[in-house]
Amino acid sequence: MLFSIYSFSLTSYTTMPISRKFRTWAVVTAVIAVLVVFVGPSIIGPESIVGSKNVLTKATMIPLPVDGPESLDWDPQGEGPYVGVTDGSILKWRGADLSWVKFAYSTPDRGNCSRHKVEPACGRPLGLSFEKKWRFVLL
Repeated sequence: MLFSIYSFSLTSYTTMPISRKFRTWAVVTAVIAVLVVFVGPSIIGPESIVGSKNVLTKATMIPLPVDGPESLDWDPQGEGPYVGVTDGSILKWRGADLSWVKFAYSTPDRGNCSRHKVEPACGRPLGLSFEKKWRFVLL
């Protein structure tokens, strides 16, 4: 017999034939499993992407005169971006011709705030957001 179940006991063993219904069910299940594994991904796979949709290939790098912008935002008129940097100042981008301009300071007593070691004393803005209605800068 091709398919059979063995029943073991201490004295002897006997074979019990598998029913025809069970054999059919096992073969159909095996065929479906093989089809799902090998053919299924091509049937239910995602659509292929034609060409690259990477919009960052046309992006322009904006150089920063100092280190460490943690956050950036645009004002309600769409100008900017504005960034808070290591020395505690908030800079505004005015375009490639005008570059960065100092927009505000997070603390009036800045002293020697040009190094990373003095960031806590200089009031480095870790978050920057515009309040859209009144045009306030929230730090």
